[in-house]
Amino acid sequence: MMLPADLMKSIPKTVNSYKRTIFISNIYLPFVQVMRIVGTLLILSYGTVLVVHGAISLGLLAAFLEYQFSYFTPLTDILTAIRPIPVRYVSPGEDFRLVGYQV
Repeated sequence: MMLPADLMKSIPKTVNSYKRTIFISNIYLPFVQVMRIVGTLLILSYGTVLVVHGAISLGLLAAFLEYQFSYFTPLTDILTAIRPIPVRYVSPGEDFRLVGYQV
């Protein structure tokens, strides 16, 4: 069974667009994690200076750190949940390869 010519032309474009989608979706989570680390470092460095000078207490610094973790946790959970979704869209190209069609 041979696929129609217009379908054969669209398959590589579709596979390439899905690969781009996967690439972009795999950038989000590391970016959020880097922002979380940068935020933690900023709070710790500036907060340590304030604690040493007596401007804030150590408990307040701990509260800011906990707030920062609470801020990024839902975003990280959402990105972790949606990360596998685009991977399934690439599978049709793999399915064509399994049945012997050149993609």
